[in-house]
This record gives sequence, C-alpha cells and structure tokens, in this order.
Amino acid sequence: MTRTGLLLSVFLSASANSVWAAIIATPATPLERCGRDTMFSSTTPKAPARIAAVQKDMGRGVQFRVCTDQEKNIHHFLRVIRPNTAGVCRMFEREIFPAGRDNGVSPDIDIATDRELPETGDISGWKLWAPVAWLRRGYGLDRTNEMAVITSQRCDLPGLEYGIARGVSNGVLKAFDQSWQKVTSSPQTFRAAFANLLRGNDHDPAPFFLAANSEGWRLLELVAMDYRKRRVYGITCGVTVREECTAGMGTVRVGFDLTDRGVVFTRMWDMPVP
Repeated sequence: MTRTGLLLSVFLSASANSVWAAIIATPATPLERCGRDTMFSSTTPKAPARIAAVQKDMGRGVQFRVCTDQEKNIHHFLRVIRPNTAGVCRMFEREIFPAGRDNGVSPDIDIATDRELPETGDISGWKLWAPVAWLRRGYGLDRTNEMAVITSQRCDLPGLEYGIARGVSNGVLKAFDQSWQKVTSSPQTFRAAFANLLRGNDHDPAPFFLAANSEGWRLLELVAMDYRKRRVYGITCGVTVREECTAGMGTVRVGFDLTDRGVVFTRMWDMPVP
C-alpha cells in the first residue's frame, strides 16, 4: 500500500498500485510504507504457493494484494469479493500473516458489526496479528478496509478498481456518482459548483492556491475529469466531527451531505501527495 510520510486523515486513490485508506495523524513507520502492489487472482499464473493454496480452496472470489515495505518485509492483504448487488460490487480487505497450520482466520467480516461471516469458512496457515516486534513499534492493529465500485461487470474481474466505502450504502454511492458525473461534465460546471466553497471562511479556510491561483484550478480540473472517467471514489460517512460524508479522488477532497434535494457539496480542498 502506498502511504505518505505523514498520515493526515486523507484518502488515497484505489488502483492496481494504491488503495483508498482512511488514516489518522500519526507518523508512518517504515513497516507501513509499502511500494508497488502486486495483485494475485485465481487466474494469476505462478502465484506463490501459500497464496495459490488459499485461492484453490476459496475460488475466484478471493484475491491477494501483496507489497514490500521499506524494510523488505512482505505484506499480504486478503480480499474477499462479494457478489454484484444492484450494480455495486463490494469487497472486504484485511491484512493477514503467515502462520502454522494450527492457525486460521475467517476471511470476511461485517465491518458494521465487526462480526465474522461464517459462511465463508476459515483458511488455515494464517493469523490476524502482526509479529510482536512490529506491534512494539506501533504497527497498526486494524488493517482492514471495506471497498466498493459501481459496475455492471462481474466483481472478480482482474484490474477492476475499487475505492474505500466505509459507512456508505449503495444508494449514497450511486447518488454521489451521479452528482460527480454532472459537476465534472465540463470545466465550467466544475468551477460553478465549487467556486463559492473555495473562498473559505474563518472556520474552514480554503487553501490559497485553489482560491486564487489558476494553475491550482487547472490541476484540480485535470484530476476531477480523470476520476469522472474512472468512477473510482473513496467515500467515508459519519466518522468525522462534522458527521458528513467525505469523498476523495486523487488529490481532490470534497465533503457532502445527502438531502431531499440530492447531494449537496459542503466543502472542498486539496491534499497534494508528496
């Protein structure tokens, strides 16, 4: 997983090489800074034996995301893909660690209730806890994500991009998608939708270069238009002091509420990735 040097409650884009993640204001350790991701599906040739064994047992609804951190440790993220429901695919991802055959993990849980889904069965030879030496250095205990993407395709297709979706119903995800498609239909509609928000106020100042710098606007427009095509969003609802929903696309962040008038954007800012 690609992580910035300082974690600032941002959302990073989900792709073959990175994944949206809600993260808190704590310095990342070298253990948490992964390089490029490698994806393994049931159709990936020459998968490592330990991964191939899990996929043989669990079928094509299971994938692995693997990366190497700055200390050359290999991290394994198990992804359980759920069926397409009304045009929305969802998956659950959690980090698991190689262990003896007497260990086992449930590959899927309901994040809302933190309960395991027993119908998925256990997989042996893995555990949920990181090495003690890592934990002593502050390695995170909760390495899970619930992710979603709007698509009419089969959910286990290799290369399908997912974004974080915490506390987000299918209805909210689709409503945001429809609104984002509309406001990013042209540079003019984009600027019209957000110009007032970017002026900021005493309580929530807008970044200067966004409000006044044409180059900042141009970069934001390019990112917004790119994500209009990809339709990949990272959305989290009800976990901030504002209790609003927050969506991110690349370096673009927006806050929004879902009202009887549809999606109402409440704020906008950027978070450059160094």
